[in-house]
Amino acid sequence: MSDEETNQLAELEKNVKLDKYDDTNFEMVASSSKFLPRLQLCTSRTEAVEDGLISANHYGIVKGKKNIVDAGEEVDCLVVSWRPKALELGAETVSCYDPAHPEFQRIQERADNEKESGCMYGPEFLLWLPECSEFVTFFMGSISSRNEAKSLKALMRNSATLKSQKIETKKYKWFAPLCVPHNLPISPMPGAGQFEKVVNTFLNPTVSVEKASDEDESDEAGRDR
Repeated sequence: MSDEETNQLAELEKNVKLDKYDDTNFEMVASSSKFLPRLQLCTSRTEAVEDGLISANHYGIVKGKKNIVDAGEEVDCLVVSWRPKALELGAETVSCYDPAHPEFQRIQERADNEKESGCMYGPEFLLWLPECSEFVTFFMGSISSRNEAKSLKALMRNSATLKSQKIETKKYKWFAPLCVPHNLPISPMPGAGQFEKVVNTFLNPTVSVEKASDEDESDEAGRDR
């Protein structure tokens, strides 16, 4: 835009308000998915890292299969709530949130007894990220993630920092989440209306079992242990 055009627009704006809605409203209607964005630790074997979309051992905010925001090596958050989740990846993605449901138990059984089953289970946390003023889910469904989940649950209703830790055995080495207290105020906080709506939706999914043929969680596992 030329300087002349810029000046003309500024003159027009004196009497006309061009913006009525804020960025939160924009994100709500511009999102291509009914699901909340999810936070994921992207290790070197994660598809997004292999595709060059994000650096290894960085956290990514995943909003779509090819839409991922690099959140860095550490993420500050408010730990809001959690729910149980079982996830089966394949031609059809199956998510279940009721531990008493046969589908949850089936997926859990496969995860515990079959290698490379594409099945995971564990707590899924609802987090508020002040850096981008956004709610995200964080699924801790692998063995190493579940081992660390108690540390994040202990910080419920408090602020936390998510990092990564290197785990080694005689045969393998990989990176997994690490949760530590943040000990600083979270700012900004979510608005009251937004907070209530997101928490209620998170804790009360419309169905106990969700199925999708092309879910954005296709690389949720991150192929860690």
